[in-house]
Amino acid sequence: MNRITTIEQKSNLAELALSMAMSGKSWDEFTDSVADKVANRLIGIFPDKREVSPCATDEKPLRGVRALCRHYGISTATLNKMMKADKIPFRQVGNRYLFYPSEVDVALKGGAAV
Repeated sequence: MNRITTIEQKSNLAELALSMAMSGKSWDEFTDSVADKVANRLIGIFPDKREVSPCATDEKPLRGVRALCRHYGISTATLNKMMKADKIPFRQVGNRYLFYPSEVDVALKGGAAV
């Protein structure tokens, strides 16, 4: 795989590496710093992606829209409308949706979506 980098990108990496070396920081701190910069850049590119946060309980999530629809006996169209209106709490990992039944129960009973 060929990686294409611009002169500006190379100089930014070189400056970052030099500043880390001059400050006496370890390799782990350097890689963490680079990872933070990449993550911040990606968040700027994909701002509407939801963060994946763990559930407060140890329950297993329902994986996918169809699983939640079967669990609650609702149609996928209804669920999609509720998700777009932020009435149903969910996590998104790639193109997979995860739903925690305890959080969905609270939201459906009129509680605030998590």
